[in-house]
Amino acid sequence: MNGTVNHMGMHRGRSFGRDCSARDCSNQAEVGAHVKKVNGGNQWYIVPLCAGCNHRTDSFYVEDSMLVPVNE
Repeated sequence: MNGTVNHMGMHRGRSFGRDCSARDCSNQAEVGAHVKKVNGGNQWYIVPLCAGCNHRTDSFYVEDSMLVPVNE
């Protein structure tokens, strides 16, 4: 896994698992992806996603507990 995803696990003080965070996906997480909440302002977050979901252009659901603010 890349450094961003590993950092997320350390940041939260626990392992986040290896599954993609998109609710409708069951692939293995491969990257730490930058995402924004729909209608959620300008705050960026990092979440573990698979390569396919990292390239999605549609909106998708991620559990709030998986969102790590970028500027924290």
